[in-house]
Amino acid sequence: MMKKMLPTNLKYAGHLIGLILICACCSNPQDNHRDTQDVRTIILTSERNDNPALLNSFFAYKHHIALETNDSCLLRHLSKIQCYKGDIYLSDRFTRKIYAFSKEGKFKRAYDHYGNGPGEYLYLTDFCIRQDTLHILGRDRWLRYTLDDTFLDARPVEPGIGLYAFPDDRLALNRGLGAATGGDSHYSYSFYASGKKIFEDVPFNPHLTGRAFTKGEGANSFYTYDDTVFALFPFNDTIYTVNKQDGTLSPCLAISTPANGKKEIRPDAGRQEINKALREGASPRMHAFHKWGEYVFFIYTNPQGNWQYVLARENGEVVFQGSPRLDDNCLPFHIVPYESDNPHRPVMSVLRPESIGFKVHAGKSKVLDELARTVNLEDNPILVFYEPKFLMSTDGQ
Repeated sequence: MMKKMLPTNLKYAGHLIGLILICACCSNPQDNHRDTQDVRTIILTSERNDNPALLNSFFAYKHHIALETNDSCLLRHLSKIQCYKGDIYLSDRFTRKIYAFSKEGKFKRAYDHYGNGPGEYLYLTDFCIRQDTLHILGRDRWLRYTLDDTFLDARPVEPGIGLYAFPDDRLALNRGLGAATGGDSHYSYSFYASGKKIFEDVPFNPHLTGRAFTKGEGANSFYTYDDTVFALFPFNDTIYTVNKQDGTLSPCLAISTPANGKKEIRPDAGRQEINKALREGASPRMHAFHKWGEYVFFIYTNPQGNWQYVLARENGEVVFQGSPRLDDNCLPFHIVPYESDNPHRPVMSVLRPESIGFKVHAGKSKVLDELARTVNLEDNPILVFYEPKFLMSTDGQ
């Protein structure tokens, strides 16, 4: 039985000029029928661009992990990252493999099931690990394996871009903007139980159907903090919490890009209007969403087409809004989202060795000089972890 649970986008109330943040962000994920009018807001102005150096006052370098490089684990694009029980799992959409590394960066194994036979996939769209089970979304197949790489089962699902597996054979599926083949369903979210779709939610403009957008490394369709699961959808101004019992959604955080008109895609926009907005740089969504207590962090594309890092508090205060540069060790900030079984995870930045100015900044940082001695330009990425200074110290990834 299909259910249309909630209005998906907060209504474009006139011309919102910024970001909307629910104050008690997601403090009550069980209230699935909350009126979106109850949402309190804060606004980001399009003109604000804080000094990049200010970002260093909020995030302190903690440690880094240089991932081992050998012929068995040459990484091209870190599509998804998850830290689980001390190991680091990374998927690569180009090689169609999932790689496991130790917390010291030593390569342990690769999960490689590319193919069209039983227990195989043609697309490696997403993965997650729950209760020692590896769940893989092969676009329109949900496959399960043990962590020692024994195939368990596979089930058909609608084509999707992200999954979150719950106990008792339940699955939350982020369908993005649907399949290019079209269809009657224009919903971004589906919930499955025992292999059957129970309901769908989050309608999107039919003229966006099948559109795909390049996502940065570590894309997060779902994100967890403490015991709360968050969901993000393309061209949707709202972040939701997912009820872990029945899969229904509650609005948590809403975003509307500054009202420059041309780059805003309204829910009722026609095809020509949408095509024009896309040509002029309309951004599909924010990404790299994080949450720690009363703080939220994310990256979004401003009207000028530049990425901006945003750190805000639940009371409405925008703590930082600006473009990143270098940290105190002269390393580029390239923050990515990742899953972890540590609810108070530090921030992760993924660096390609060739992006680091070893010669330009030589002698300015012990960390930089150490990397210059131990890393080659063609090596695998380096994972750099930062401790949020506004929180108590935490351990692990």
